Amino acid sequence: MKHVQGDFCQILSQLNDQDARLISARDEAYIRIKTAGKVDIGKSSGTWCLHGVEYKPFNHYPLLRRESRLLDPKLASQAVDANRNNKYFSTNSTKEYEESLAIAKEDRNKAPKERRIIILPPLTRVTISPRQSSEILEFLLQDLAEEYYKFNGSKSIILYLINSETINQYKGTVLTQFWFWDRNNNSDFDGSRRILNCNCFSRG
Repeated sequence: MKHVQGDFCQILSQLNDQDARLISARDEAYIRIKTAGKVDIGKSSGTWCLHGVEYKPFNHYPLLRRESRLLDPKLASQAVDANRNNKYFSTNSTKEYEESLAIAKEDRNKAPKERRIIILPPLTRVTISPRQSSEILEFLLQDLAEEYYKFNGSKSIILYLINSETINQYKGTVLTQFWFWDRNNNSDFDGSRRILNCNCFSRG
């Protein structure tokens, strides 16, 4: 495991220099379980993860990608600049969303852990548990979905998303990076953060 710190571009660069990449939510869950009661990784500090969320104006269904487009250094730099100006990063068209939507539809009959992209509910707060929106938990945490849910106290996890009124102010595909909150913050998931320009700790 690699520990890095900086804005999002600096994080990607530091990981690249170490032949590493951002951690997946599944691997972060594994490390949290294995280090509990010892170094307690993830107890008080969350991390950016490999995944990304995409939004389309005047469309209420965000998409969750297993691999974020913002892993591309050029797009990451543009997103950091946008966030620095208190804006979300948007591409010039909705082409990226449409491409991702086509993949999500192609994968929809696969098991959640095998999909590349899934379609999310049209909500700003999605409650996730083995009985509610469980495919999101399985998509992200894969074979550890049930184990991590129990490890986290069998409490529902919330996925935060951007409200449609905000998304409708943009013309292209809005891209955000996925944040896995620490255990002290319920291990919630976040696809609404606009702080890629801020100094954050992350793991790879």
